[in-house]
Formats: sequence, structure tokens, C-alpha cells
Amino acid sequence: MYFSKVLPLSWLLLLALSGCGGSSDSPEPQSDDEVTPVNPVEPTEPEPNEPVDPDPREPVNNSLQASMLRLVNEARGEGRNCGSTFYPAVAPLSSNLSLQLAAEEHSNNMANYDFFSHTGLDGSSSATRASAQGYSWSYVGENIAAGQRSVEAAMNGWLQSSGHCANIMNANYTELGAAKAENASSSYGIYWTQVFGAQR
Repeated sequence: MYFSKVLPLSWLLLLALSGCGGSSDSPEPQSDDEVTPVNPVEPTEPEPNEPVDPDPREPVNNSLQASMLRLVNEARGEGRNCGSTFYPAVAPLSSNLSLQLAAEEHSNNMANYDFFSHTGLDGSSSATRASAQGYSWSYVGENIAAGQRSVEAAMNGWLQSSGHCANIMNANYTELGAAKAENASSSYGIYWTQVFGAQR
């Protein structure tokens, strides 16, 4: 039996605003609003004479990334109410490998270590995970969900929640990475992550 939960997080410049909510099929909606300072870990640069190997990392599932990007851009293409706030249509996002890798890391950890939170096992945040993948951000945000069986179901849950919907419709974001991880022995079985960003 799968349950569904969704959880949004927006990081804007050096402040974080967290709002947690449940999708329509969650047992109980939750809320938690707080402001937290962000101290992202900046990626280190190689020494000038140090050889740089090509990056062997590849995204796990390009078709999922493409599907999620299409659905997000369809949503951003028309004005909508996110809770009581109206958001006008905004520019489409483009795909970003670093954000996708950050999303994959977090979804895999949630599935394999059976937790559901924006905070990673190592205390990481969406901002520090994006930075660790080499993403130099001016804005970064994250939506997570658990239990939905399809990309469409995850998106529908996010769009029905004001915090998640606001992340999707945020005009400050220009790029997206997305991932899904599955583990049948975990509490929710399927874990989704969207990471939004804009580079410096």
C-alpha cells in the first residue's frame, strides 16, 4: 500500500522559507513555516596546474527529467492560483544536469534510508546539495513528494498545494532538475524530488 505526501522548500538568496503540506490523499496535512539562514558549501576549484578529469556523471533517467520539465513548463505557461495568491504565467524552465543530480541524490537517499524530509542524512539542504553538484546559485528551491505512482500524480499533488505550486510558478527560477527513486521496503515506496534554480 502506498501513501502520498508532498513537501516544498524555497531558498531565496540567503533566506529559506519552508512550508510543508500534504497532498489531497495524505492522511493529515502538515504545516511548518520558519526562516533559516543558508550557508551553502561552495564547490572547490582545482589548483591552476591540477589536471581536471572529465565528469563521468550521467543522469539516471533522462525520460523522467523530460516528462517533469514538460509538465512544469505547461503549468508555468498559464496563470493560476496557488492557495489564495494568483501567479501570472512565467517563462519556461530549462533542464540542468547539476540540479538533476542533486534531485537524484536526495530521492535515492530518502528511498534507501526511509525518511521524508528536505534535510538530508548528513544535514544537507537543497542549497548545499545543489552547490555540491557544482551549481552556483542565486536562487534555489525544492519540492519533494512520496507515494505517487506517476509523474502526473506527483505534479497534480504539488499544484494542489499552495507552497509547492508557488515554487513551480516562481519567476525567479530558470532551471529544473527532477528525480524519482523507488524502494518497496520503504515507508512510501516512491520518492520524488524537484530542484529549481537560477545561476549567478
